[in-house]
Amino acid sequence: MIFEQLLPAQTALTIVIYLLAVFTLLALFVIVFTLALRIYHIIQNQRELRMKERFSTLFFQYLDNPDDPDVLGRLKVLRHKGAFFNFVLEYLNILKGEDFKAIMELIHIMGIPEELQHMLERRNRWQRAYAAFFLGFLKFKPALPQLIAAFRDPFFLVSFYAARSVIQIGDPQYLRETLVHLFRIPHISGYQRMEALIELNEDGLAVARELFQEWEDLREEVIKSFVDLFAYKKYLPAAEDILLKLLSARNRELRISCVRALGLLNYTEAIPILREMTRDPDWVVRSQVLRALGRIGDIGSLPEFLAALKEDNFWVSYNAGLALFDLGAVGIEQLRRIQQEETHPAHEIAEQILVENKALAA
Repeated sequence: MIFEQLLPAQTALTIVIYLLAVFTLLALFVIVFTLALRIYHIIQNQRELRMKERFSTLFFQYLDNPDDPDVLGRLKVLRHKGAFFNFVLEYLNILKGEDFKAIMELIHIMGIPEELQHMLERRNRWQRAYAAFFLGFLKFKPALPQLIAAFRDPFFLVSFYAARSVIQIGDPQYLRETLVHLFRIPHISGYQRMEALIELNEDGLAVARELFQEWEDLREEVIKSFVDLFAYKKYLPAAEDILLKLLSARNRELRISCVRALGLLNYTEAIPILREMTRDPDWVVRSQVLRALGRIGDIGSLPEFLAALKEDNFWVSYNAGLALFDLGAVGIEQLRRIQQEETHPAHEIAEQILVENKALAA
């Protein structure tokens, strides 16, 4: 009643019809827009499927024959290089080891490194992480400034992959800063950190040694990482530093790492200290000391090896046997003698070592 009093009947009817028309048009617009959007997505999906089929054909033709000029020519002129790189990322989930080098060469050929350089600045954190990961394997030096800037990325994997890539590129100017940063990245395991460290070249190992000498109050985990690195890379200049760490170490795991490293480095200067440690009460340390002396080739420790073979602890006896084998002809002769003495406590160990190494030699 109030509405009828405020507006004439004819005017009210006109407004209602107008509103109905507007809502009808809006509904039609939404329906048409939804249909158009659906058609657009269908076309896009079909286009992407055709593109992936094309990528797949070219990609696997390239892997079958990386030197085929026709395939290389067609890959070089691809317009959608970013989309192709995304296809390669999907393939990496089922990557075979022998394909990796070929893929890195292909990315270089197609000029994708520049695309990766720009990806470091994208909002998607996984795209930034992939970019940081690949730029190191590609050793793309122009990306160094962006990689250094990526150290401050809020996503820890981007920060880590950026550091590893700088190490892989190997520019001495940035190595010290990168190593310091590497040990400050949160949420990174010791294994991941070692993955990056083993990429160091000679210049990088020299920088790592400087830090190893200079840093005071290092966490034992960090010291162990450096020791394992020098041992893995057979970096003899660091042997003296490792020996000094061994003399001051109290942590069991660190002592074991230092002993193992000195053996792998064949550091003869460590022989007197290692001989003293053959009487260490910790059987794990003692067994590693015996093996280290064998690797160094210390004939003078032969009595210690023979005595350790009679111990009740299997691993001490076994490592003493391996140490004898490492000595060469003299030690092998002793193992053969023990093998023939059926009453000797290490008879079976000597036989096992000789049989295993015979099988390996064959």
